[in-house]
Amino acid sequence: MPLASLTDRRQFLAGALALGAGLAAPLMSRAGAPEIYAEGGLALRGADVVAYFTEGLFLPGRPDMTLRWRGVTWRFATDRHRERFEMDPKTFLPRFGGWCAYHMADGQRVAPNPAVFVLQGSALYLMQDPVLRDRWIGNAPGLIRAAEGNWQPAPGP
Repeated sequence: MPLASLTDRRQFLAGALALGAGLAAPLMSRAGAPEIYAEGGLALRGADVVAYFTEGLFLPGRPDMTLRWRGVTWRFATDRHRERFEMDPKTFLPRFGGWCAYHMADGQRVAPNPAVFVLQGSALYLMQDPVLRDRWIGNAPGLIRAAEGNWQPAPGP
């Protein structure tokens, strides 16, 4: 069986399982799984996505400091972070919608641990665990190419 067919089947099955389990979000990718990782409609388990770039660390957002964008709720630690995101959200959006970047290289949408991440240039990559982060760092160029080939974001703004 060609690799493309196996990848397509994996994506289809992952999407069908996510939909069957009730994990669908309002904004869906062409593959059928939510484009942005958002359990219960909360992006990145409530992490302040701007803090990765401004502070270089995982920082939980505050429940009273939120913004709705692309069908999900984003939390922020400060008003300034919320304002920066609102002015240019695509600058802060993690690659692959926040799904585990390492698994995206295999064509799978796997929930990340938002406290485990890699910043490379202007890109934020979230990982499922520290072991995968370490593997990512050692093999980033090839894994990025593979993940980019598997990533199918939804069209739109």
